[in-house]
Amino acid sequence: MGYIFDKKDDFHLQKQHFRSIIIKHTFVREVTTLLLIVFDLKSTSSEVCNIMDSTDIRYRLGQRIKSLREKIGMSQKDLAYASDLDRSYIAGIEAGGRNVSIVNIEKITSALGVSLSDFFDSYEFNNPTSHK
Repeated sequence: MGYIFDKKDDFHLQKQHFRSIIIKHTFVREVTTLLLIVFDLKSTSSEVCNIMDSTDIRYRLGQRIKSLREKIGMSQKDLAYASDLDRSYIAGIEAGGRNVSIVNIEKITSALGVSLSDFFDSYEFNNPTSHK
């Protein structure tokens, strides 16, 4: 009978050990998730800082598109439809948060009724400090 009692104690000790391992694993997983969120927020905040820099080519490109779009009274939704792109993608470009391919720049300039050479040949676009 004592032998069975010892096995029962061993079983409970093993059960507690496994519980503590599971709790530790859960804690590590939660801490890891929190760290990933913090690092993601940190990288996002640095990207936001870069976006707001008027010398950043992505920011200047977005501002040029926004300026031309507003000049002709076109909404982001209309521009997205005319250029066969998503509206949120257009918003991201205008905010300076997207690296835009030349193919998509051509779609956008075409939808705005502007040639690529006229798009890039502007005082606003080529003088980054003029937007501060």
